[in-house]
Amino acid sequence: GLERCTVDFDRKVEWETVMALEREVMEVLMLDVPVETLFDQADVRVRDELKPIEADVIRVVKIGAWDQSACCGAHVRTTGRIGMVRLCDIESKKEGTRLFFLAGRKALEYAQQETNVLRELRKAASCSTPELPAIFEKAQTQAKDLAKEVARLWTQMLPGLAASAQVLEVQSSTVGVQVAEVPAQLVAKLAGLIAESTEGVGIAVSGTRLAISSRTLDAAALLRTIQNATGGKGGGSADSANGSLGRTVTADEILTVLKS
Repeated sequence: GLERCTVDFDRKVEWETVMALEREVMEVLMLDVPVETLFDQADVRVRDELKPIEADVIRVVKIGAWDQSACCGAHVRTTGRIGMVRLCDIESKKEGTRLFFLAGRKALEYAQQETNVLRELRKAASCSTPELPAIFEKAQTQAKDLAKEVARLWTQMLPGLAASAQVLEVQSSTVGVQVAEVPAQLVAKLAGLIAESTEGVGIAVSGTRLAISSRTLDAAALLRTIQNATGGKGGGSADSANGSLGRTVTADEILTVLKS
């Protein structure tokens, strides 16, 4: 295609094989091997990987000692005119492997883009290119550990937030509402703690994310009531519901909506 090309193999191909193939391809390009057009080569009429060719006359494109194939398409006069080839990536398919590659100016643009990205990463990490994977892996591990620690600290803070929730009696049920900036994955947990504390309904909001946990009233119905006033989307069941609001709100606003 205009952006990149693909070749499908009927077997699994490892990246080390791809790199070796790229080196061999570039060697053929640098040798500037003549590309010949021949006709009716007997040894091309039947190849192991192709069906037998039935035509009376076969046009064959031959690249030195590297390859010769039946071909009716256009081709360069010598391999050097291609300029360069970059094998960019591989993708595992059900029956084999798909190889992505670029040629000519597109290959050069791709190589320069990769060089620029690697240069910026080396500058940012103050290291050499071979050291980048280890540094990146270390940074990922540290980020995961930090995220776990932050989650642990937030978990310790949630009971206090649940205890300080504003409370309202709705249909003989106690509803607790807390609006606070907490991690998205902990909003539902905070709602559950509020419901446990009030022995009724817990409503937790962080930004525009909302979660409801209920032991008494219909949580999905409460969510619809709030979203009718604020906008948003979501759903749930009688026990729990969650979704997003169309705008940020305060605890007082939610209490006012529930009162009405």
